[in-house]
Amino acid sequence: MSHMPSKLRFFVLFGIISFTALYLLQIASPIRINTDSYRLLSMAINFNLGKGFTVDGHLDQYPLGYPFLVAKMLDASIARSWTLIFINIVSLFAGLGLFVRLFLDGYTALFKWVLFLMSMCSWVFIKHVTLATTDLLYLLISIVALYCLVRYLRIKNYKKWFWLALAFVLSLASIKIRTVGICLVATLPIVLIAHSDFSVGLAYLRRELKPLMVMFLAFFVIGTMGLFFVSKTEWFVAQFVSKQGYFQSMLSIFSEQGVISFLMTNAQNRMIEYGEITLNIPFLKFVDWRWLFSIFGFFTFAASIWGAFSAFKNTITFPLSVYFLFYMGLLFVWPFYDPRFLMPVIPAIFLFAYLPILTIIKRFGNPFRVFFLYCVAFVFLGFVALVFSSKITLSGNNIGECYGDETNKMSCRYFYKKNAFIDKSKVNPGHLQILENLSGMNQ
Repeated sequence: MSHMPSKLRFFVLFGIISFTALYLLQIASPIRINTDSYRLLSMAINFNLGKGFTVDGHLDQYPLGYPFLVAKMLDASIARSWTLIFINIVSLFAGLGLFVRLFLDGYTALFKWVLFLMSMCSWVFIKHVTLATTDLLYLLISIVALYCLVRYLRIKNYKKWFWLALAFVLSLASIKIRTVGICLVATLPIVLIAHSDFSVGLAYLRRELKPLMVMFLAFFVIGTMGLFFVSKTEWFVAQFVSKQGYFQSMLSIFSEQGVISFLMTNAQNRMIEYGEITLNIPFLKFVDWRWLFSIFGFFTFAASIWGAFSAFKNTITFPLSVYFLFYMGLLFVWPFYDPRFLMPVIPAIFLFAYLPILTIIKRFGNPFRVFFLYCVAFVFLGFVALVFSSKITLSGNNIGECYGDETNKMSCRYFYKKNAFIDKSKVNPGHLQILENLSGMNQ
């Protein structure tokens, strides 16, 4: 038993090095196209062609930040599958590194690295690191914004306003990457009044009245102008007005199901997604085990919420707790299922759920042994996911045979000129356009 910590320390170090190497191997992957990456990359390519941020001739509701970034990379001739994967890897590792350094202050170095390893072993991260999607870039931006809020809370002089303003700018930027960035904006006023200087009451307000007024006025003017200009854009129409948009779809589902059924269905989706994070396996591969995912998901969800409220007492974790609760509140009115929705808060789930679950485990036996066995199983499943992803990465021009649907298979066969049967009715011009622009073969 006395040797367990040193064994775990070696296990964690070896795991981080091994998984880092396997992650870097994914840079060699050919372009992988799923529904989300198809839409985002089509928006970028069509924008460069003067067709606006459209997908198959129609405006898309996705935020324009990521497609605009890819469009500029296309202009510079550096938009390739490997560069987009590299951005994802840097975003993931930098985001996780900043997270453990900032929010695990006071924990042992071993626990910090355990949480880092557990996060990078999540199959959800492994799946999406090779896809041209917004999730990992948003993860990094959101954690940097939360870092700025922690700095605001810990600084006593006028410099605190710089950090609050920077958090505000990053929050707005995050919305251009993923709309869920509104949770960061909602966190700002709560953190603003949580500063210790506010506890001195009217004397403080009189002293800080001028910078406060300037700050609020700036927020109001920028917010109002931003809303005015955004409301005039085609993206706003696609996002909130179009019948095909998520917002109108959500209202339609709500009206069809009613309040109770709407909330219960969303709660069930969230528990399954939480179960996927906890068990580190995809639900869609084991749909007959819905009950198992739901049970594990419920306990992890309850523990993470308990942990988030408990973290209110700590200045460092307070902004993260507020953001996390806003984020979860938004997900419970989001009537769609996808475990990637939890991606930006996976490290927060691990952090907040850890202490409550450990407290419960202590009642039934040795918590360290149980925790160690769970870590081993979790990392092993992550390793399996990375090996599977690596197989796809090393498939080269045969990627259509081992990744994606029939449309992707036929499109890849057509593009790579494979000597195999091609059903031309299933060859998607949009897929071919993405392959031509991002594979590098046309250069």
